[in-house]
Amino acid sequence: MCDGDNNISHRRIYLSEETKEVLEKIDRVAVHASDLDGIASAAILLLLKPTLKIDFLTVTEAKKAPAIYDLVVDLPKIGDAINIDHHKTNFENLLQSGRLSDRDLVDPASPSATALLAKYLGIDSDPHIEKIVEIANLADTGKFTEGIYLIDKIIKCYSRNQEALLKVAWAVAKYGDRFLEDPWLRGEISRLQKVFDQCKDLSKFVVEETIKKRNVKALILHVESGVPRICIGDLMHDFIESGGKIVVLINTMREKDPYCPSLTENMGQHTARISVRVRDVEFDARKFLERFGGGGHSVAAGAKLPVDLLPMFLLEAFQELSRVLGEVLYLNINRDMLGSIYQGDFNV
Repeated sequence: MCDGDNNISHRRIYLSEETKEVLEKIDRVAVHASDLDGIASAAILLLLKPTLKIDFLTVTEAKKAPAIYDLVVDLPKIGDAINIDHHKTNFENLLQSGRLSDRDLVDPASPSATALLAKYLGIDSDPHIEKIVEIANLADTGKFTEGIYLIDKIIKCYSRNQEALLKVAWAVAKYGDRFLEDPWLRGEISRLQKVFDQCKDLSKFVVEETIKKRNVKALILHVESGVPRICIGDLMHDFIESGGKIVVLINTMREKDPYCPSLTENMGQHTARISVRVRDVEFDARKFLERFGGGGHSVAAGAKLPVDLLPMFLLEAFQELSRVLGEVLYLNINRDMLGSIYQGDFNV
């Protein structure tokens, strides 16, 4: 019997004696703060043990975090904590350093860390858990439904806000794949609806200028100013979904974001955020960004880069993308350009 909390009705989830023993030893957990996979993992853990202390961390924060955790999910291993993860970079690092233990479950072949967590705890056949795993699998493999698109935006908006992320995790724990029934989530979606519309307009512009007008399949997109932070993912996703093969996004925005202010707290003034997405070509995003201290998956990876290294990064990006696809387009997005297109509708 797993007791509910936070207005969650009681759910019966069968736990083996071995799983009960594991849970008894886990009091503090770290999960990935920036995507639905980490949030869904937190949701499962809250269902099983509502008293857990859960910290939502970025990958960078996890690499610097003190060894205070009993379990770390969808993040690099911290100290001697049990590590549940599916990132190949982490798997290879653990093997090379000899830190992969018998207590860990790190499998790059898994579609999500949530799936591995459910398997690890022996609850992957429970109907409610299956629904939570399925939305994590869809999100982490880029197969967004309308609902997953919306919850992903809320997670991105609050990826530095522990209290809000906990609310999202409880919503997933309570409702599973019907998470949009949660009143708080519905309120946030309503608040951000204008921004969602702006995101779609901007993505449409990028697709029109690159794929439809110029038939470009490889894009380096440099966002300097004026874009709501939660639009960033749309730009990459929609380019790929519209027929693009590789998109490299460079984010050097510095201004405050009025819609998601926590995203612009403690912004490094000398850092660029790099993201790469790939579809249907022989290009390994993870291996490419590992050259610059990043990591992730072969089709989706990220890195942080000192801005003074951007010229070198651009040279290598142009070289690698042109080797694979020939023509490469560089597109810069800034406030002045957006103002001329949208006549001031973007208010960032």
